[in-house]
Amino acid sequence: VASSGFQAEGYSPDSNWSRYAESDKAADRIGNSIDFLHRYKSDIQLAKDMGVEVYRVGVEWARIEPKPGQTSQEGLAFYDDLIASIVDAGMRPMITIDHWVYPGWQADQGGWKRAGMVNDWLKNARFVVDRYAHYDPIWITINEPFAYFLREMKIGALTPLDLNTLASRLGAAHRSIYDYIHAHQPGAMVSSNVAFIPGVEPVIDLIFLNKMAGKLDFVGIDYYYSAGPTQARTLNAFTDQFW
Repeated sequence: VASSGFQAEGYSPDSNWSRYAESDKAADRIGNSIDFLHRYKSDIQLAKDMGVEVYRVGVEWARIEPKPGQTSQEGLAFYDDLIASIVDAGMRPMITIDHWVYPGWQADQGGWKRAGMVNDWLKNARFVVDRYAHYDPIWITINEPFAYFLREMKIGALTPLDLNTLASRLGAAHRSIYDYIHAHQPGAMVSSNVAFIPGVEPVIDLIFLNKMAGKLDFVGIDYYYSAGPTQARTLNAFTDQFW
């Protein structure tokens, strides 16, 4: 079972996505979602009762570093208890470092358009690894890189011309934190995961996943939908512009 921070927790801190959700561009408001921030223990119990063995959650950068260099003790206390509660319930945590959300102050600086974003991202990622590696979690570094790009376009943070730049920066971030995790958690299982799109996945892999090749302990596949020839041709035409 799985959840992600922005989509489930509620009481969203300032981030690229909270800003979009509050803008006139958004069709829906996030509100407090399902209030996972306060209801997580009952969800964990439900998962335990179902016999779940792995529980995936995200640790949101925006919640633990709401301002540059300022750590939220309240945010950390939530994630500390969340991860410990998963382990206490007999399940293994799977931790997502990046599920498309970064702090609003990073958005102000340009987000992934800025080369320095990689170093800032890695600083936060190392902090998360240092704090939770002793639980021996499975790691997802970056959730669905190509979908990440599409969502960044949706909120107006990137344009189609930024595709290769984002792919290179996400690839560099993944490869660096992969090595860091393995140095601090021997035998770790680390990967990114893919929103599988039939017919065009080889092209997407060339742009994103191949930049992570050699630094994937498994391949996570999110299989949501099928795609017919028309959809495949449309996406191929789009990706051909940048490859």
